[in-house]
Amino acid sequence: MNLLKHKKKIIATVLLGCVGYAWSCVAAIPNQAPPMVPERSAWIVYWDWQQGLEQALVREDQALVAFAAHFNKHNHITLPKGLDVNALQQGQEFAGRRFYLSFVNDKEAGKGVSLKDVQLLHRLLDKETVRHRHIAEIVKLSKEKGFTGIEIDYENLWQEEALVKSYAQFARELKSACDNNGLKLRLVLEPKTLAYAELLPEKVEYVVMFYNLYGPHSGPGPKANEKFIMRTLKQMEKLCGTTTIAFANGGFDWAEGGRVSGLTQGEAEALVRKYQVNPERDKASRALYFSYSIKDEVHTVWYADELTLAFWRNIAEKYGYQRFSLWRL
Repeated sequence: MNLLKHKKKIIATVLLGCVGYAWSCVAAIPNQAPPMVPERSAWIVYWDWQQGLEQALVREDQALVAFAAHFNKHNHITLPKGLDVNALQQGQEFAGRRFYLSFVNDKEAGKGVSLKDVQLLHRLLDKETVRHRHIAEIVKLSKEKGFTGIEIDYENLWQEEALVKSYAQFARELKSACDNNGLKLRLVLEPKTLAYAELLPEKVEYVVMFYNLYGPHSGPGPKANEKFIMRTLKQMEKLCGTTTIAFANGGFDWAEGGRVSGLTQGEAEALVRKYQVNPERDKASRALYFSYSIKDEVHTVWYADELTLAFWRNIAEKYGYQRFSLWRL
């Protein structure tokens, strides 16, 4: 009799475990997105400005983002030399489009640059008087240069809840300043920042980065795959604003010695031709990958092409998402 009870208990435990697993699977499935106006946008980077402009001419993006304003050693905003603002405002080809100036928390430091500088964000955002001065500088520069919108791409926020709170207050105040000056606003978020979604303000456009699942921080792999996209879509539901999904083309080259370098799609395809390799397509991401050798050092490359991007977009579109931004032209 005791043995029978023990067997029943085991069966019940297994069944409860199966039910729990089933519910966890259901919870991982995104809900349908709220109705939204479809839109395509893309970044043009200052170090590849001319080629980006040429691609923009043949695309139908409703918005183009100039990447990017950064900071000098005195914490003041500066524009890189390659960013040609006038080129965006000339010719009928760009008529009717919105132009955003992107701001990043990269800071000039000595002969180099401190990337995604968290201490810079503390200095700019924590104190009210400094924050207001920073907002005024952002708005003034954007209007002087003729942009119709502002993009804030401040990263590494997710490491500190206190910094996220300062950023959320900054976002609210910047949104008000943009409304008063006839400027659009979009905020770029890393997926890890979505853990603090409830702290972020409403009625803002959020551009969520659906890339760098693998990259310089890891071993070889795709920038995104189906599981990563599904998980991020679920996390994004907590945002109370307009949501745009950013995907990235190109990829990375991992060398055996630990070096990792970024590649455009064209550069990856040039390696394919040079070393006469046949890339394979990964099932979970539809990204392409291959290996080649230089002086007995093996390199592994993963990159996204048009088919990869279409696969990623299709996953999001199944759940009603229709706003996409491309990193990069």
